[in-house]
Order: sequence, then C-alpha cells, then structure tokens
Amino acid sequence: MSLRGGIGLYVVLGGTLAPPAPAVFAQEPAVARLVDSGASGASLSLPRSPVGPAELPERLSGEWTVSLCIKSSHAWIRFENEATGEVHTLGSYKKGAGGVRDPRSFRWLHPPVKVSGVQWDVDLRHEEEVAEGNFRLLNVQVTDPVIFRGDGDGFGHGGYRNNCTTYARDAWHFYSEQWYELPFVQTPGSLYHAVCERYAAE
Repeated sequence: MSLRGGIGLYVVLGGTLAPPAPAVFAQEPAVARLVDSGASGASLSLPRSPVGPAELPERLSGEWTVSLCIKSSHAWIRFENEATGEVHTLGSYKKGAGGVRDPRSFRWLHPPVKVSGVQWDVDLRHEEEVAEGNFRLLNVQVTDPVIFRGDGDGFGHGGYRNNCTTYARDAWHFYSEQWYELPFVQTPGSLYHAVCERYAAE
C-alpha cells in the first residue's frame, strides 16, 4: 500500500451538520489539494446480506481514492477506483443496525448487520447523497490499499468509544497518516469539528 498525492478537503459536507470552515490546507503528510466533490456516477447496489468482519477482503488492487465521510449520525470510509469507478465502503456498526427498508412495503431491502463490527459496503446506501456532493470531507489517493480492520480485528462496537467515529478516525489515520484527537465522548460531530478546526487553524 502506498500513499500518492496529498489530502483534499471537501468544502461541502451536506446533511444536518454546519458547513466546514473555509478551506485552508494542511501540509502533512503531503501538500493537500481541493478535489471536486462529485462522485463518478458508477452503478451501485447494496449487498444482499451484510459482509461483516469475518468476511472482509484483505486489500484492494489498483489506484483508489480513499475518503473520510461524515454525516450527523455516522462516519465511514469510502473507496473509489480511479480507473473503473468501482466503489466500496467500510464502517463500524452495532449488531442489528444498518438495515434499509422499502418505504412502501417496509420489507428489508438490505438486512441489518448480523454481528457488531466493521462492515463492507453497508454504507453504499449513502451513495446517492455522496453523488450530490454530500458527506465526503477528506480524501487521499492510495495504491493497493490494505483493508483496515481496527480494534478487535474488526469485531465489536461501542456506544461512545470503539464506534463508527473512532473506526473512521483510525482508518483515516491508517490511510493518510493524519490523526485527530477526539473528546471522551466520540461522535461523528466531534470528528467533523476536529477536521474543521485543523484546517481553519492552518
């Protein structure tokens, strides 16, 4: 796995969080650059059954844009293949969360996760909003990224610690070498504000 280019700040976050501070770019680990927040428009579908920590792939091959994504209630990591537009996601979920129901029939379109921990492609459910320029906050280009499993080898999920926020923060550090200190209660909002404060201070 190798890091290429720099870290880009997405100016539009979307959701119910306030917009980030004006884009001022950090110089670590490499010169950062602003990147268009639009998605490729690749055709996507949710997996029929959640792919949990026991089934995670070891790595992806090729050149990928790795993004830190944050909305008001969740944080996750997104991968997009630069050549093909293929998209995958990694996020931490508690058992029984993450399901998607049909709004008319209330049948499960995508069932809830079966085991607490890191889940593969569950966050593809946000791709329509990502394509509109929402939620992607930072990105970095990585060659042949290893899949980051996090604490407990990818198993387990807590309320305010060892949750989606700490997983996304730790995974972002793994891919970008950029670290964010968080308060004792670690929420998507606290990670979002830590990112904004860092870039506003530079």
